Amino acid sequence: NTKPCMIDYDIIKQSCSEGHFLVSEVVKIVHAQSGADCILQCMLQDKSCRSVNFRKISFNNSTGNCQLLNGADSANPELLHEDENFDYLVLLQPNRVKALFRKENGVYFANNVLKTEDTSSEMECCSNCLQDKSCASVNYKTSGDYQGFCELHAETLEDHPQNGIENYEFSYFEKLKAKEFSPVPSTARKTAQTLPSTRAVQEAPSCKELLKRDKYD
Repeated sequence: NTKPCMIDYDIIKQSCSEGHFLVSEVVKIVHAQSGADCILQCMLQDKSCRSVNFRKISFNNSTGNCQLLNGADSANPELLHEDENFDYLVLLQPNRVKALFRKENGVYFANNVLKTEDTSSEMECCSNCLQDKSCASVNYKTSGDYQGFCELHAETLEDHPQNGIENYEFSYFEKLKAKEFSPVPSTARKTAQTLPSTRAVQEAPSCKELLKRDKYD
């Protein structure tokens, strides 16, 4: 029997089985610094990714140690095998808009625009950004005339904090980076009013740390 450990925080919800790997179709192989980094890259790099095998012991630092998989052990539990060199992690609630973007309500990013789209939802607007490798952020018009208007940007509010303007007909979405686990510096606004803040992603503990914590709790 596996010992699942639960990791639940704002951006990603996942479960992990220490010392196991899943035999499943590999979508992509990348390098990751930790199991948390590996599962985050699953969210960022491929929309078909559902779980990952993370090799804890890498024989060659230049070799990818994170397998992005399109399957999960819930569908085929018999394909989950023991191997002390691996941790197996699954996305439990892969809401990609919340997981892949930092959102700020009432903010418009005034900067050079890559392209504009007419979209039906903020999810569609953000999906258009994900499909464009040069896109780093979007403005989405939530109300008023031209609701659904979507602007794609190659830069972010973090790059140009002076370009953040208060406008409650817009929401601003900034694409998260694969290794972004630390708080982002606060940004200046062209207004004296405080705008809604966003919550930073916290680095998730490893499977081993969680199992050790459970043992002594």
